[in-house]
Amino acid sequence: MHGADDSVSEHWKRIISERDKTSNSLSPTCKRMLYDFIALSPQTQSSVRKTFTSKLQLWTNPLIDAATSSDSFDFRELRRKRISIYLGVNPGDLDRLSLLMNLFFTQLLDANMDKMPEDDPTIKHELLAIGDEFAALGRMPIIEKSIQLMGGYGIRLLMIAHSLPQLRAVYGPEHTKNIIACSGARIVYAPNDNDYATDISRELGTFTVENQSASRQTMSIRAGSVTTSQAARALLNPQEVKMMGVNNEIVFVEHCPPIFCRKIWYWQRPVFRRRANLPLPDIAPVEIKLPPPPPSLEKEEPSIGPSKTPRAITPQDVPKLGKLKLTDYAADFSNVQLPKGEKLTGDDLQKTFESFVRAVEA
Repeated sequence: MHGADDSVSEHWKRIISERDKTSNSLSPTCKRMLYDFIALSPQTQSSVRKTFTSKLQLWTNPLIDAATSSDSFDFRELRRKRISIYLGVNPGDLDRLSLLMNLFFTQLLDANMDKMPEDDPTIKHELLAIGDEFAALGRMPIIEKSIQLMGGYGIRLLMIAHSLPQLRAVYGPEHTKNIIACSGARIVYAPNDNDYATDISRELGTFTVENQSASRQTMSIRAGSVTTSQAARALLNPQEVKMMGVNNEIVFVEHCPPIFCRKIWYWQRPVFRRRANLPLPDIAPVEIKLPPPPPSLEKEEPSIGPSKTPRAITPQDVPKLGKLKLTDYAADFSNVQLPKGEKLTGDDLQKTFESFVRAVEA
C-alpha cells in the first residue's frame, strides 16, 4: 500500500528536480503546493488524487485533449476585434461536456471583465454571448455571479430557453429571479405550461373595466335600474396567454409597458433573407493531432503468465507466487484432478498431487 503512494511522491519530487535544471522551472507557488501534497499522509494523498483526477477524467478522451492543447483564438481579443466563436455540442454529449462548457464560459468572462471600456482605449466593440438552449448547458456559477456586472464591461448575454420553469429547475428560484431582474428585455412566446402562463398573466398586470348590471321588477316592464361598477381585469388571463398563437409574441422591455406584437419570420422578409444567405467565410480547419500515450509512472514488472514468453522463475518472483493463479503459469494444469466433496480422503489428495506433478513435469 505504501509503495504506490511513495511512488507518487517520488514522481513529483523528480518532476520538480528535473524542471529546476532547465530554464522552464516551476513557479514557487506551484512547488509549494506540490510539496504540501507530498507531505500529506498516504491516505490523504489518495483522497486528494481521486478528487483531482475525477475532474480531469474528461481529458482522457484524446480528441478533447488534442483540441484543448493549443489555441486558435484569444478570449482577450473579443472586445478588440470582430471575432465570432461557435460552440456546438451534440445533445448526447451535454452532460459529459458540461464541465468543459463551464470552463469555456468562465474563461471567456474572466478574460473580458478585467477592464472597462472607458479605462482601455483598445476596447472598441461590445461582446454578445448567445446561449441557445441555455438551460440545457447546465448550471454555470459564473453566470450567477457576473450577470449584474456584465453590462458595465460591454458584455451582453442573450439567453434562449423554453420557459422560466426550465431555468428554475437548473438555477433555483432565487438565482432565476436575479437573472430575470438583470435582463433588459425579454421576448415571450405562447407557452404550453399553465403555471408559466399564470406567471406571464400576473406580470402583464390588470386594467379597469366597467360592468353594468340591470334589474327590473317582475310585475312591471318599465320599472327597473341599471348599476355600473368598475372592476380590475387581467390584461391577458392565463388562457388567453396560451392561445395567443404562434405568430404573436409579448416583449417586456425595461421601464416600458409590455408590447404585444407580431413575430418576424426571417424567411418572409427580404432584408432578413439577404442576411441569412451571406457567403460563408473561408475558415481553415483545425488540425487535431492525437498525442502519444503518456508514459507510465511506475516501471512495469515482468509477467510470468502464459500471455508472455515463458521464462524461468527468478528470486524476485518469489514474493508474488502466493498471488498467482494456476492459469498464470506456462504449464498446462487443465488436466489436474481436483477433489470433489466437502470431506476429502487421503486418496483424493494423493491423486490431486500426482496429477499436479505430472503437469509440471510435462
